[in-house]
Amino acid sequence: MPPVNRGLHFDGIGSLPSLKRGARVARKLLLEAHKWIGKEAFDGVIIDVVVEPERMFDIAMELSEK
Repeated sequence: MPPVNRGLHFDGIGSLPSLKRGARVARKLLLEAHKWIGKEAFDGVIIDVVVEPERMFDIAMELSEK
């Protein structure tokens, strides 16, 4: 759930999304609570990879080691 829906705010809350995907995406995510559809999210907006559920942990570990 986006922080805006919970009334949360803290210093630097937009730093990571801004650095990774740009200010436009950070604004939509943090301030507008935008909900992306699967294809839109995968097309480089907020997710990097889609995997089968049974492979999710292994792929997450591989990505974390990069």
